[in-house]
Amino acid sequence: MGDYARKWVGSNNEYIKLTWEYIEYLTTVQHSTYGTGIDKIYDGIIYDKYPWEHLGTGDRKSYRGNDLLMITKCLFMICLYSTYCNLDDIDKKALYNNYIDYRSKLLAFCEFNVTNANEFRVCQIPGAHFVMHKELQKYNFCGADKKSPIVTIYYRNEDVAYFPTWHEKGKNKIENPKELKSKLITTDEADAIFKYYAPNNEKIWWTNMIVNGDTAGGADYAQTPSYDEPCLMLYDPQNRNNVNGLHTGPLISEDRDFGPVMRRPNINWMVRMGRVTDSFGARWESYNNIDYYAAIVEKRY
Repeated sequence: MGDYARKWVGSNNEYIKLTWEYIEYLTTVQHSTYGTGIDKIYDGIIYDKYPWEHLGTGDRKSYRGNDLLMITKCLFMICLYSTYCNLDDIDKKALYNNYIDYRSKLLAFCEFNVTNANEFRVCQIPGAHFVMHKELQKYNFCGADKKSPIVTIYYRNEDVAYFPTWHEKGKNKIENPKELKSKLITTDEADAIFKYYAPNNEKIWWTNMIVNGDTAGGADYAQTPSYDEPCLMLYDPQNRNNVNGLHTGPLISEDRDFGPVMRRPNINWMVRMGRVTDSFGARWESYNNIDYYAAIVEKRY
């Protein structure tokens, strides 16, 4: 082993110098966008590369692993050098102290924080930066005999399409309809997601962007859809009358549509939940009895 060490390490401290310089580089290199440290640069690259955070976890580990493998090899050579190449006790102590000084930096380099992928999905698409619950909530909007539930509350109520008593399945039931609206994916965010997956406006279903597919969000249904084309509930804060359903003012024809929900491949192809009469009874004129789901957004960034 001593001959091996002398052959590969020699009798100088070049490996020591290069190793510490490499570690110093990893922790101090700067990027104008991503920040200081090669780990921050790696994470910035991965953030831009993947539409959903959990898809890049493997790359975060492998990028760091390649650097750590190089450092480990060099540290092994330093150990050989320290053991077999006639270092005195003072040099050995200095070598050990140097390692102790850099150990915290190496540990910090290995660590990275990602959102719990068992509970959440993080969308990283420009124009759609949000953290949503992994479970898609199931909704059912059709009341008994096609009557809108609790009519006295809903009549001329702009929150009618999002009232939580219509929540059917899932663990993230929200009691306040105004809060529910704020936690739905917006039409602008849905449009950004669609343009990312279909830059040439080709057909792609929302399920292949958010639920199924190699690069999709991997969300789960609270209840397996019974229809081939389930709908995703959206919210458009810029066009409240057409989105929220019943308007607070006089009910006119264009105010009676419930929606929007996205079912078609293109964001411009939306279906409405249905229509209600303008009488106090507020019965459904029509109701699209399809599976409706809501992605609950926990925060935006």
